[in-house]
Amino acid sequence: MGAFYRAFGEKSPVTPQRVCLMPVDRESFVAAVYNALGGTREQWNPYISDEKEAEAHRGRMDANRARASLAHIALEYVQLEEALDRKPDLKDLGRGKFEHRAWVFGDDSEEAWRSYAVVIAEARHSLGPERKPTIILDSHDRSSSVSESQPATNIASAEENELERKSERSEQEKEAGRSWFKRLTGR
Repeated sequence: MGAFYRAFGEKSPVTPQRVCLMPVDRESFVAAVYNALGGTREQWNPYISDEKEAEAHRGRMDANRARASLAHIALEYVQLEEALDRKPDLKDLGRGKFEHRAWVFGDDSEEAWRSYAVVIAEARHSLGPERKPTIILDSHDRSSSVSESQPATNIASAEENELERKSERSEQEKEAGRSWFKRLTGR
């Protein structure tokens, strides 16, 4: 839209922007998701002689691999949330991609998705003090004076208010996901 107005030498009435929800420290974010999913640091041990113990060890290793994969997919989840300007649903990420790994949550894929979304939100907010989303304006439409940049500030405030309203609405969903996750992991 801004390019259309620039073609005619006019100032655009809208200011293109994007909200950056991705944590700055992506490695810490992935580690936080992995830990929240119940992942542990366990090394492969091929020298277990007891068959039942070896089977349990293989099961723990498989679960940790699924949790690690889900933790890495959390980056895609946040990217989709930025692009769609809403929390992505299971179809947005890809049902097959998620369900292949979601067995660590249980058999119900919809409940697992809700719990996964809660884990991602908690991990993102646990990385430090509450960080407001970063507003990035299009470089072509940045205003040169403070008075001209005021509408962009108002737009950013409106989006921050909308994000706060969305987070308040999802508090009940988060609490439901937390209690399910606590029952599942015994935490």
